[in-house]
Amino acid sequence: MTRVRLLGIVTLVAVAHCASATTQAAPPLAGRWQYIQPPDAEGEVLDLLVSSGKWRGFLNGLERAGEHGVFYYVAELESVEVAPDGAIRFEVGERSLSSRRPALSAPGGAGDAGVVRDRMRFAGRLEGGDLVLRCVGPGGSCPDSTLRFKRISGIADSDGSAPPDTAGFEVVIRFSVTDTTAVFERPLGRALRIRVTRYSGADWKVSVVRQSPGVDQPNLLYHSRSWHGPYPTDVLAWAHRSRFFPDERILPVRGHPYEIRIRLIDCHTSGSGGDAVFDAGTIDVAWRRAKVKRAY
Repeated sequence: MTRVRLLGIVTLVAVAHCASATTQAAPPLAGRWQYIQPPDAEGEVLDLLVSSGKWRGFLNGLERAGEHGVFYYVAELESVEVAPDGAIRFEVGERSLSSRRPALSAPGGAGDAGVVRDRMRFAGRLEGGDLVLRCVGPGGSCPDSTLRFKRISGIADSDGSAPPDTAGFEVVIRFSVTDTTAVFERPLGRALRIRVTRYSGADWKVSVVRQSPGVDQPNLLYHSRSWHGPYPTDVLAWAHRSRFFPDERILPVRGHPYEIRIRLIDCHTSGSGGDAVFDAGTIDVAWRRAKVKRAY
């Protein structure tokens, strides 16, 4: 197969446990970033996560192969290093190509279009609000020598605003309640995904669904398969204003040994009743392994 240049979407996600008030906050790399090189319209997505000071991530890439078509891959980052000043470096090694885009940041599936073994090395930092990375690799392996990524969301930003977590939860999604991103998703084990969906305005719904494709995936956070009406999975401005649900909710995942915590941090609203809207605040979504698997 002819070597071509990689083009794609990049997502950076920082997830942190605040061990104490004196713990140094993670650099402000948190969020989703996109690099687009015309005429490419898909870009690259890079997920970068940090837990207890250890960083890891995934590159969701796109490779054009000329007359052979377009192929996709998900590669776990190697040798990730993030300095206190926000400088970052990592490597991308062997990756399996697929004819269809895999689920974002869900590696492990065997591709149906071969393997690429060229190693790419990325390094860079924030410059004027953009994430500028330089790539070095064998001829044709890098999308470009210098890539300027634009921020398109703010997932799991560790800015120290959340109180210390002593309950064993790992935050996987954190974002501004006024973010305009339609959907945030993160894997939960091998079989599930945590999904946060935006309603009109600035209302949100948190769900856990199976990895398998399907339009009408049931929300495994519902205690009943036939639930209707507001539920603690909903983050609604009117409900927050009326204290309908608490700011912290812990829900079991039906049929699986996990618990999900939804936490509203310093959220503020304006308006009343059905006209209420969120003006400011942060939502974080975290998981932990349940001690006992619940039967349903």
